[in-house]
Amino acid sequence: MKARNSGPEQSRRQLTGELERLEVIFRLSPVGIGITRMRDGALIDVNEAFSQLLGYNRSELLGKTSAELGLWADPDERDRTFARILSGDVIQEMPSKIVRKDKQVRDVMFSATISTIADENYLVGTLRDITAELQAERERRITERRLQLSLDLMPIVVFHQDLDLRYTFIANPQVPKTGETIIGGFDHDLFTPEDAKVTSAIKQRVIESGIGERHEIRMTIAGEIRWYDTLIEPERNADGAIIGIIGVAADITERMQREQRYRAVLEDQTEVIARYRRDGTMLYANEVYCRFFGKTEAQIVGHSWEPVAHPDDIALVEAKLNELSVNNPVVVIENRVYSGQGEERWMQFVNRGLYDESGVLREIQSVGRDITERKRNEQALAKYQARIYELLEYSDKLREKQRKDIARDIHDQLGALLTSIGFRIDSLKHRFRDDEAIRNEIDLIRSLVKQANAAARTICNALRPPVLDDLGLASACQWYMKDWSALVGIAAQGRFPSRLPDCSEQLSTDLFRAFQELLNNVAKHAHANGVKVSLSSGRQGLRLRVSDDGRGFAVDEARSKGYGLLGVKERILRHRGQMTIESGKTGTTVTLTIPWQGEA
Repeated sequence: MKARNSGPEQSRRQLTGELERLEVIFRLSPVGIGITRMRDGALIDVNEAFSQLLGYNRSELLGKTSAELGLWADPDERDRTFARILSGDVIQEMPSKIVRKDKQVRDVMFSATISTIADENYLVGTLRDITAELQAERERRITERRLQLSLDLMPIVVFHQDLDLRYTFIANPQVPKTGETIIGGFDHDLFTPEDAKVTSAIKQRVIESGIGERHEIRMTIAGEIRWYDTLIEPERNADGAIIGIIGVAADITERMQREQRYRAVLEDQTEVIARYRRDGTMLYANEVYCRFFGKTEAQIVGHSWEPVAHPDDIALVEAKLNELSVNNPVVVIENRVYSGQGEERWMQFVNRGLYDESGVLREIQSVGRDITERKRNEQALAKYQARIYELLEYSDKLREKQRKDIARDIHDQLGALLTSIGFRIDSLKHRFRDDEAIRNEIDLIRSLVKQANAAARTICNALRPPVLDDLGLASACQWYMKDWSALVGIAAQGRFPSRLPDCSEQLSTDLFRAFQELLNNVAKHAHANGVKVSLSSGRQGLRLRVSDDGRGFAVDEARSKGYGLLGVKERILRHRGQMTIESGKTGTTVTLTIPWQGEA
C-alpha cells in the first residue's frame, strides 16, 4: 500500500516544490510583475520590483485599479491596450509611459497576457523600466551631433536640408559641384532621377516619423557606382518641432567591394566555440575556432592549448576566469589575441562554467566573436570626442579674447570720448553761467553722459569683468555674487579665500563662467529665497559649491533637459574635474571639483 501511494505523493511534493520555485521567481524577479483580476480590474498581487518601479508600498497597490492609481500617463492608451487584450491579443514589449506615486513619468516596456485559474480570468502584466536606456540613447545622439565640429578631420559628407528638402548646408560634397552651388538646390539637382527618388523618400520618411534612419545607399556619382553609409536624423527646434534633417554620409565603396569579393568565404563564418577543462585541456573546438587560430582539430582537442593573448591582457583574463563560481557561472572577457596569421584581434569571449552537483568546476565553455572593428570605432570616437573638446576650448578662448578686446575698446575709446564730452560740458556751463535755461539743458546732458558712462561699465563687466584679470577668481566670484543678488533680489552669502593658489587663465575663466551659469540657473528655475556659495582650495584641488533653498528637481531630468548644466559639465571636464548634483524636494547643491593635476 505504501509503495502504491509513493507515486502520487512524490508528484504532490514535486508540484509543491515547483510552486515554491515559481513563487520565488515571482518575488525576486527584477522585472515588475502585477496580477489583475479581470472582472473588476483590481490588482491582487505584485512583486517587489513592481512596487519599487511605481514608488508604492505593496499594500497601497493591492485592491486598487490602474485607473484609481493613475498608472497610465495616457488613459486613452490604457483603454486601447485593454481592448486589445480582451480581444485576445498578447501584448509583448509595448513601449509606454507610467506615472509613479511621486508623479514622475517613467518609460517602460509593457507585456501582458490573460491566464485563467479556477474559472477566473487574470491579467498577468510585466513592466520593464527603460528610462535609463532612452536617456543613454538621447546622449548618444547629442554626441553624434557634436562630431560635426570635427568635419575637417573626417572624410565624410555632412549636410542639412529644410522641410522642403532644400539644401542649406553641405560639407565635403562628393558630387562635381561646390558647396556654394549646391545650397538652395534639391536632390534631383545633384543625383540621377532614380538615386534622387530613393534618397528623398528616406528623408521625407524621417521628417514625417521623427525617427532617424541609417542606410547603405548605392549611388551613381560622375558615372561611377559608389556606396554610402548614410545616417539621417530629424532636426528639432527648442519646442521639439521638426525643422529639417541633418545627414552624414561616409563613402564605403571599398568596404562593399571587399565584402562582395569575400562574401562566399564569410557566409559560413560564425562564432569561435571551444570547451575545455579547468587545467586547459581542450575537449572541443569548432571549425571556425580552428580556422581562426590556424590549428587543426587534432592539434587542439586532447591537448592543453589556449589562444595566445596579448601580454598586457593575461592578468585580466586570469582574474576574470577566477570570478567563475556556482553563483556567478558566466563571465564576459574582452581581450586581444593573435590569430593564426599573427594578426592582433580584439575578441569578446562569453565563458560559462559547468559545475557538477557538488559545485566543482568541471568544464568551461567559451564562445567568442571578433570585435576588432567595434574597438577601432570606439578608439576613433574617443579621438573625435577629444578633438571636439579641443575645438570647444579653442572656441571659448577665442570668444573670451573677443569679449576682452571689445570691453577694452569700449573702455578706452568710448570712455575717453565721454570724458572729453564731460570737459566740454563743464566749459559750456561756465560760459553760460548766467543763462538758467541753458544751464538746465547742460545739466541734463551731463546726466545723460553719466548714464552712458554707467552703461559702458555695465557692458564691459558683462563682456569680461576686469576684476577677473586684475584680482583673480575669488574676487571675481565675490563681485558677481553681490551684483547678481542685487539684480535678481535673491539673498546670497559667500565664503571666499583671501588668496588662491596660482591657476591658469583658462581655468579661472571656465570656473567663473560655470559659476555665472549656476547662479543664473538658480534665478531661472529654483524659485529660491537664498543662496550660499563657497570657493576653497586644498591638497586635492579647487572646489566651488553653490547651494540654494528653492524647489528641487529630479537629477536625471535635469541632465536630460539641460538646465544649462551641460555647458558647466563640459567646462569642468576640460580640466579633468567632476560635477556632482544633490537635489531633493527642497534645495539643490552643485559642487564643482578640479584636481590640481587636471589644471595643467
